[in-house]
Amino acid sequence: MSHIVHLTSVHSPFDTRIFHKECRSLVKAGHTVTLIAPHHCNETVQGVHIVAFPKVKGRLQRILSACRVYRKALQENAELYHFHDPELIPIGLLLRLSGKKVVYDIHEDLPRSLHAISRNYIPKFLKYPLSWLTERIENLTSAQFSGLITATSTIHDRFKDINKYTIVVNNYPLQEEFELLSNTEWTDRTEAIAYIGVIAKERGIVEIIKAIGLVNCHRQVGLDLAGVISPSTLAEELKEMEEWHCVNYRGMLDRSQVVQLLDKVRIGLVVLHSAPSFVVSLPVKMFEYMAAGIPIIASDFPLWREIVESANCGLLVDPLNPQVIAEAIQYLLTHPQEAEQMGKNGRIAIERQYCWETEANKLIRLYADLKISIWPVSDTLVDSEISAEMMK
Repeated sequence: MSHIVHLTSVHSPFDTRIFHKECRSLVKAGHTVTLIAPHHCNETVQGVHIVAFPKVKGRLQRILSACRVYRKALQENAELYHFHDPELIPIGLLLRLSGKKVVYDIHEDLPRSLHAISRNYIPKFLKYPLSWLTERIENLTSAQFSGLITATSTIHDRFKDINKYTIVVNNYPLQEEFELLSNTEWTDRTEAIAYIGVIAKERGIVEIIKAIGLVNCHRQVGLDLAGVISPSTLAEELKEMEEWHCVNYRGMLDRSQVVQLLDKVRIGLVVLHSAPSFVVSLPVKMFEYMAAGIPIIASDFPLWREIVESANCGLLVDPLNPQVIAEAIQYLLTHPQEAEQMGKNGRIAIERQYCWETEANKLIRLYADLKISIWPVSDTLVDSEISAEMMK
């Protein structure tokens, strides 16, 4: 049994990947797990010891708060530290200099994501040089860490020659959450569409709302929208759209509320624009829709096409064309048997291939390879997968 500390200066202490997937999986494996995160108080939740520091606003303040994170991390005197934010790289390096084992969990391809439209705080003329500099710094420092975890295979390919202990831990859904579904009969589901996640222009929200308006010219369909609107000023702009009356904005939902919502709708949307970081991403919402047994309408990116077509679990569209999105929605609503079967196909694919439980074994195995006392992994197939990945 080991003491493992997770660190974040940006994410909520109850972030799905960090808390519900990684930290809880480690607790279940028998470890003492501490999560240092911005929160209002110290507490223990589902076996995870949360060590809080005050929330701050603004990127500069977050960077400055890293000193507080470092002090709290040293006080824990753990066997391994696992951090989740690029701005904590200096803290990770200091912990390595202190003789600690340190793992960097890379959630996104940061240099590519700097080009995203939503990063409006970065002047356009600075985005490319900043992206270049960020990549050089991240590559140089990542070689110094004990291990790297990447959220997608594309990010893995970037780092695999930099650090030999680099593995992919995909952000697949927790099966245990969706086992709570009431398995609502298809005919009892409302004719509603769901979008869950960050609500932003580059994530297709304008096209989604326009598409729902087009569908409503033929039948009464609602859009259940859940998540944070980014930037906050976008909220008023969206509410001024003539199609907004079709939207049921639910704000932020907890995990159980997400499952309950997806148990009642008929389609899940993930129509992100073709930003470099999006094209190679694996958005968790896509897999959550599949886990909930509903067909998906997704952007026609090569990586996503491979998943959707192999599982036969939805339709692919041009994310910039509201008319095409509307036609896909209309098709699924007017072909209920085909839509229901697509939903079932997605659920089967989750159970067989895209579940978190397999990814948790990868995480645990990495710790073992770093010579951390670890609960044994019984799945020899997963062991062989990790060994093969380490040899790449």
